[in-house]
Amino acid sequence: MKTQNTNNKARVDATLEQARELLRSVRLRVRAIDAELNDLNRKAHFLHLQINGENDEVNEDVDAASNASADAFGIAVNQMFQRNRREVVVQARWAAWSILTEKGYTPSTIARAYKLDRTSVLHGLKRIKDLRFNRIAASKMRSLEKAGYNVRW
Repeated sequence: MKTQNTNNKARVDATLEQARELLRSVRLRVRAIDAELNDLNRKAHFLHLQINGENDEVNEDVDAASNASADAFGIAVNQMFQRNRREVVVQARWAAWSILTEKGYTPSTIARAYKLDRTSVLHGLKRIKDLRFNRIAASKMRSLEKAGYNVRW
């Protein structure tokens, strides 16, 4: 009887471990699909802007600023366009917005590109000044400046 209980327990434990592993792999795949979906949404948004006569130059500048900022802060570019509040992602987003502002884009134009409200962009541009006191963020901002981007901070 004891060996039968032990065998049953071992089977249950093995099945439970398989279920956990399956759940882990499903979660990873869901994250990957979510990232791809966000990237497709961003591309669709830019396509919509192009069809409606928005300037292609805006899209190129947004991509360039986002790529440079994502590289400097060590994040994936698609995270810049996701609803993500991680500190490093938010700081990278603010840096990209600052680059675009220095190129002459209005907060409304930047907000449309990122699918946000213009007040969110204004808030980010105000808060980027706080990064001067964050040693890690300041070094990343300086690396953007060394790469030739004008960043107001």
